[in-house]
Amino acid sequence: MVTRFIFPLCLVFFLPFAAIAQEINEDDVDLYNGKDVNVVCAACHGELGQGGNKGEYPRLAGQMRSILLSQLHSFKDRTRINIPMIPYTDERELPQEDMIDVTSYLSSLRIDVTIPYVEGDVKAGKKLYKDCRKCHGTEGRGKEKVEKSDKHGPALTGQYPSYIIRQMSNFKKGIRHHEDMEETAKDLADDELNDILAYLVTLERHPGLSEEVAKQTEERFGKVLNSLSETIKASGAK
Repeated sequence: MVTRFIFPLCLVFFLPFAAIAQEINEDDVDLYNGKDVNVVCAACHGELGQGGNKGEYPRLAGQMRSILLSQLHSFKDRTRINIPMIPYTDERELPQEDMIDVTSYLSSLRIDVTIPYVEGDVKAGKKLYKDCRKCHGTEGRGKEKVEKSDKHGPALTGQYPSYIIRQMSNFKKGIRHHEDMEETAKDLADDELNDILAYLVTLERHPGLSEEVAKQTEERFGKVLNSLSETIKASGAK
């Protein structure tokens, strides 16, 4: 059992993230290695990336690989600070190849997690969420960055509401930096955020969501997924 970790930080990585993403060859992605590298991650984020401690640790399973990679590089070059991550973020602990493998593994996982119910005005939340679509997608499943000018952002559907609330607070306080999100967090009232979260919970429970996302994953990874001798199943993960 491999005991390396997945979150990099100490040394500055000099290649632009966009260039790194473009150079990934899917045929070279090793999901077996990604699963092994994830062993240490599992202590906080769960064996199947389902998150932990009622959202203190975010759900990583199913998140877009580009988002996971960009955040790892942010931890690595310390543009996003998270003290508990520091012991696991030395370059020797997570070379670039392992980073790609583990983010590919986590993004390929499809799990059933019951996201805590949020009491709020779903209709109001749906209306408010319209401003979020340009970055996070129509149903909150995130948007990839293709061109430099593209609006993009992580999947919100399926993420723990408590984690999203904490990150919005961090943006508002300037603890976490993102120009658009810092402004959004300052302008968004607590009850408005709560209504958006109530709406996002309804999207997570959309009956056709898991099948649609699984199809997208199959198309994305192609030969890589077909090379596995086992099917990654995580339904019922706690």
